[in-house]
Amino acid sequence: MPELLFNAFVMNTASHIQHGLWRHPFAQQVNFNDPSIWIDLVKTLEEGLFDSIFFADVSGLYGPADADYSVYPREGLQIPSNDPSVLLSALAVNTTHLGLAFTSSIMQEHPFNFARKVSTLDHISNGRIAWNIVTSTQTNAARNYGLDELPEHDARYKWADEYVDVTYKLWEGSWDDGALVRDKVAGIYADPSKIHKIHHEGPRYQVEGPHLPSPSPQRTPLLFQAGGSPTGRHSLHETQKRCSSQPPPRALLLKEFSARGRLRKRSDDALRTSSSFSRSRSSSAPQRTTLERGRKSWIATSAKQDFSHT
Repeated sequence: MPELLFNAFVMNTASHIQHGLWRHPFAQQVNFNDPSIWIDLVKTLEEGLFDSIFFADVSGLYGPADADYSVYPREGLQIPSNDPSVLLSALAVNTTHLGLAFTSSIMQEHPFNFARKVSTLDHISNGRIAWNIVTSTQTNAARNYGLDELPEHDARYKWADEYVDVTYKLWEGSWDDGALVRDKVAGIYADPSKIHKIHHEGPRYQVEGPHLPSPSPQRTPLLFQAGGSPTGRHSLHETQKRCSSQPPPRALLLKEFSARGRLRKRSDDALRTSSSFSRSRSSSAPQRTTLERGRKSWIATSAKQDFSHT
């Protein structure tokens, strides 16, 4: 029987999906600039035995690019909004097992620097970072990054294919296992013979390397991709081929990862503890001695919905 996983779907803004709820007297997300709001949330999620928190994001305004946009800031419709990846550092050091997923478009950042940022976050979190790969749908987003218009749908996925290829070469191919030595007596921090430039030459990117961070606990983070169009699904399979090049083979949306080398696996006792905790909300945290710790899989599946526009 498949394992039931719990994920909190949020956005670093005042109004994500249920627009207008920021006006409720008890609403806290109206103060989303305050990191303590988010820290309190992730601590509560861990106490409730959630598996992950997933941050949606956009890099431009919705609607026609040249239309009036006053309704969005006036009603708090995903503007203002903050970069979720920066927030993850604070959340990582205030949690121990919660998966931390964030959305980042291929338009937002050069893949070399993005790969470095993700590796840094994965080090900070001890292997709990996930990346939701998106190609953006807003013309305003494209113009924010110097493009005249949003590239055509299939062209964006070709862009994404190369973007992911660069990051994967950096994460998986630049540092061999055992390259990080840290031998104080011999005075050798890393073995240069096990660190390689990637020499990527593609239609959009030329990246020499090597990857600057040492391998993080996951190397490659857990990858999400929700596009359901034919081109999006083809891109998914191409990325899966890259991610399956090293044993054990793994699908793009099914990837093992560990937090501090181990992630908890829900047992019947753990589920009973979670259920009891959610009912009683007692002041004491649930007994984590009931959790059987070991390796587990995170499964991110796209629901049977039409994501062809993504």
